[in-house]
Amino acid sequence: MYVIILVTLFNFLAAVLSGPTGFGMSTITTPFLVSFFPAQEVFLFTGLTHSIASVWILFFLKKKVQWRLFALFGLPMILGSFLGAWISFDISHDLLMRGMGLFLILYVVLIRWYMDFKFPASDSTALIGGFSSGFLAGIFGFSGAIRSVFLQSFMLSYQEYIVMSHMFELITDSTRSIGYLSHGMRLGPDLYICLLLAPVTLIIGAYIVKYLIKHLPEHYFNKLVTFTLFLEGIRLMVFG
Repeated sequence: MYVIILVTLFNFLAAVLSGPTGFGMSTITTPFLVSFFPAQEVFLFTGLTHSIASVWILFFLKKKVQWRLFALFGLPMILGSFLGAWISFDISHDLLMRGMGLFLILYVVLIRWYMDFKFPASDSTALIGGFSSGFLAGIFGFSGAIRSVFLQSFMLSYQEYIVMSHMFELITDSTRSIGYLSHGMRLGPDLYICLLLAPVTLIIGAYIVKYLIKHLPEHYFNKLVTFTLFLEGIRLMVFG
């Protein structure tokens, strides 16, 4: 029973801490959960619970969606997520995770040296960003940092960025969950109970995130995202 309570509380805290950057919930929860449960079961659980968290945040924010960007980014993301989830059972993760960490660190260093640097706000950037972030999410159970790198190219306002991030998060997490389920993965009894508790705890977390987003000054937004990307890159490089 203590594991159920601990996982539920940790899931709630991860949702609150990651909400203002649009990514990071899986990054926080996955290393913690794999200490108690098999990795593939954890991937399925995070896919389902993070889908729930994204639904609640989108419900509270209700910001206008850029549908063209959504289509260009989201459709290849669906393909990438399913493909990544399917092959995740056979691939060695360590080298790829360290490679992703190196990419994030180099990206942050580049944009701090050249403040105007961003990937071009083009259709090809959206297509590549969507597929790569979906594919990595299917393999590792998280890829929000990579998605953020590409979304920063499209000059979105803070609330637009958060809404688009959680829409893409919902696509990625629900698609990879289908991939895990189609591969025969199921939740054990403890995580199943945690999943049943998630809608209640995560709606509270989403309401707190709504408050934080509305009161976080816009000029702090890029600094917050960039700093979080750098920390995530170091974590992946060091721990894999």
